Amino acid sequence: MSNSATYHTTVTWQGEHWGEVAMGNGPEMVFSAPPDAHGHPNVLTPEDAFVASINSCIMLMFIWAAKRFKLDLVSYECYAEGTKLVELNRTEIFSEVKLWPRIQVAANGEKQAKVEARLQKALQAAQKYSLVANSVKSTVLIEPEIEIVENLMLQIKVLGPGCNNCEQVEKTVKTAVAKLGVEAEISKVTDYGEIQSYGVLATPGLVINEQLVCAGRIPGEAEVTTWITDALVTA
Repeated sequence: MSNSATYHTTVTWQGEHWGEVAMGNGPEMVFSAPPDAHGHPNVLTPEDAFVASINSCIMLMFIWAAKRFKLDLVSYECYAEGTKLVELNRTEIFSEVKLWPRIQVAANGEKQAKVEARLQKALQAAQKYSLVANSVKSTVLIEPEIEIVENLMLQIKVLGPGCNNCEQVEKTVKTAVAKLGVEAEISKVTDYGEIQSYGVLATPGLVINEQLVCAGRIPGEAEVTTWITDALVTA
């Protein structure tokens, strides 16, 4: 038996070529037509929203599929492009939406060919079960760039004499690592000479994969999460 769900938005004209959309899930934002259609730059457009809806839906379905196929996902970034076709009668349609996802997964000792085979199945499942991709006339094409890496073990160092601030930095790092589900070796560096070798003038300091990311203050969890994610991508 089929199931159904309802989603809604409300749009309000704001004058000229401006509008505001209220999403059923909460956010509100201003939108306009694109500049080539008498609209405005640097603002959401229906065209961008259309391409973004396909891109984001497939990404979310891929995350679901990656877990199903037991993939150790390290990073996912996808550029998408929609091609608009203007018919002779001036009607318009997106004839094609192409996605170029850059996907990095860890092999964790498994043969790369087996990992990539499961990844390809996950991509197929993501497109097959994407609500938005299934709901449009446009041809949706996916051309992935895949990188299989060995298990990435981050090296994280907390620099300082072991003070309360140093302990707080270590606690924040451990929380971020646990939430991301990544493997990391977290160590404390208390030797003054070694601390100075990183160019630190004030402690606590934080080093990720031998790169100093913070010194002289206690970073927030969101900052640490971003630094760890960046380190995984560039590792």
